[in-house]
Amino acid sequence: YGGSGGTFAHESAIIEAIGHVGVDGFGIGLHNSIVAPYILHYGSEEQKKKWLPKLATGELIGAIAMTEPGAGSDLQGVKTRAEQDGNQYKVNGSKTFITNGQLANFIIIVTKTDP
Repeated sequence: YGGSGGTFAHESAIIEAIGHVGVDGFGIGLHNSIVAPYILHYGSEEQKKKWLPKLATGELIGAIAMTEPGAGSDLQGVKTRAEQDGNQYKVNGSKTFITNGQLANFIIIVTKTDP
């Protein structure tokens, strides 16, 4: 899907190097180690082909929305719901913190789809 096939060791080396030079920017660890793997492991083939190459090149910057009022990051306490409407989903709920959200143009939203 356009990635270099690096390992977590490669990711760690990159993050360490960025930390040594004091570069601020988008959350590369979240982007590479959480957002892209969610698509890789749980996305449909169509989603992988559509999103992973753009995440790999940096055309898209990924974020994740999971924190909710009263639940924090407790994923078992998530109240945001997604209900299927044709071939799309309607999402109802609130998120209080979106990790990497200030720079992202691609956001994974943690929701429940069945009670």
